[in-house]
Amino acid sequence: MLATVGLTIGIIGTCANAVVLAVLVRARREFGGSAHTFIANQSAMDLYTCVTGMFGIVMKLTHGYEYNGNSILDEAICVIFDSTASTAVGLVAEIIGLMVITSIDVYTRLQVQR
Repeated sequence: MLATVGLTIGIIGTCANAVVLAVLVRARREFGGSAHTFIANQSAMDLYTCVTGMFGIVMKLTHGYEYNGNSILDEAICVIFDSTASTAVGLVAEIIGLMVITSIDVYTRLQVQR
């Protein structure tokens, strides 16, 4: 049940962020600016997090990766896909991106008021 909800959210998030990113990339020439770039970057980070989150759920549903004896490859696949490390990296990047967007927005508003 929980995996189904997670996959549903992941699929909806992937589709929505892919559409937003595609629209932003297509409209870059007409509406290009620093805020536009930050929003496109945020959408790309959201898309990455949704996709890697779905990989993690699928790996858990299929009972993980079958190891073939190559310890370096097995450990890399385990860290990247079996664990939620790549999803956590995406979430931290989203948080930092939102902090940067907020900081720049506050800074520019304060500069306009002066």
